[in-house]
Amino acid sequence: MTKIFKVPFATQGDRTSIPNEVQADGSVSYTQGYGYDYERDQVSDPAAKDIEREKMNGIFHDITEAVGEIQNYGLPKWAEEGKPYPIRAIVYHKNKVWQSKIENNEVEPVTGAQWIELKADLTAGDINVYNKTESDKRFQPLGNYLTAGYSYSKAESDANYQPKGNYAPAGNYALKGESYTKTEGDSRYQPKGSYQPSGDYATNSTVNSKFDAANSNANSRVPSARKVNNKPLSADITLAAGDVGAYTKAETDTKVADAKKAGTDAQVTANAANTAATNANNNANGRVPSGRKVNNKPLSSDISLTAGDVGAYTKAETDSRITAASNGAVMNIRRGAAVNPPKQNEYGPKESPAGCVVTSVRHDPTTSYGVFFTYRPLQILVNGAWKTLAGDA
Repeated sequence: MTKIFKVPFATQGDRTSIPNEVQADGSVSYTQGYGYDYERDQVSDPAAKDIEREKMNGIFHDITEAVGEIQNYGLPKWAEEGKPYPIRAIVYHKNKVWQSKIENNEVEPVTGAQWIELKADLTAGDINVYNKTESDKRFQPLGNYLTAGYSYSKAESDANYQPKGNYAPAGNYALKGESYTKTEGDSRYQPKGSYQPSGDYATNSTVNSKFDAANSNANSRVPSARKVNNKPLSADITLAAGDVGAYTKAETDTKVADAKKAGTDAQVTANAANTAATNANNNANGRVPSGRKVNNKPLSSDISLTAGDVGAYTKAETDSRITAASNGAVMNIRRGAAVNPPKQNEYGPKESPAGCVVTSVRHDPTTSYGVFFTYRPLQILVNGAWKTLAGDA
């Protein structure tokens, strides 16, 4: 009785895997097998090799495992080690039998361009044909039939012929109930002539009224490209202090705080902000739809924006804050570089030039009454730059 290898040889025994490649030391391999060294006399020849038990177990295990696959599945299992598979190679994989459709096939078997499933229980659908039930529904039994197109069906015959009976001679007659009388025809149809195609046409008065309404609507509006302070009126707009060239309250507060700390003169900046706010009010005047708003003020009539509307301080508010910050003191003044004028006589100059202050007077020891004279010009901070006073300025 043939042995069926359900369990490969030495499954639980000691075994060593046998390499495929020829080994440099002459050890056993699947390519070379047992070489001449295994034939040498182990007593007298030191190069002799012993047939190892683990390797022999490994060989028998590989053989019985492969034979067992063929015995149990009818063909070998697909494995990574078997790649690449040649064309028409047949393997067992995931409960199905597959045949390779290409050479050097390295893809895991799945229905596609590389593999095809082999089945013993093919259905008509597997090979894209009709089964018996489908064929019975699509085809008529074998018989002697007229060629297609040479006979009428019952429905065609009923539509083409009238039932057998006693009829008037052949002619062009209207069936009863299927034609209009002259009176009915006159009430349903208009005389033959050249007419516009059927459609929904408006009368002159309707068209004119729609034009008048459109013109009236347009007259109460301005072009959508119209702008206020460079903002298009395609939607409601809101002007900010920056849009009208003014400082916001927060920006003015910062500048006032700077004035308290460094003594800067904010009057010029405040005047410019007030002037910009006034210009913004002038620029904002214009005609827009009555529902449009500027800074939340409807344009149903002329409007005037105040400093509060654009988030800025008024002149009075700015002056009050700057006065409070400076407390009435003279600010932003400093002395310039020292000047030592030459003596014109023993007594020296009588006074310093206009816009200057004397900073040093001391006796000239080389004279009886002469003095050394030092003065410095006064400078004032204007718009962040120091300017030297001259004359009565």
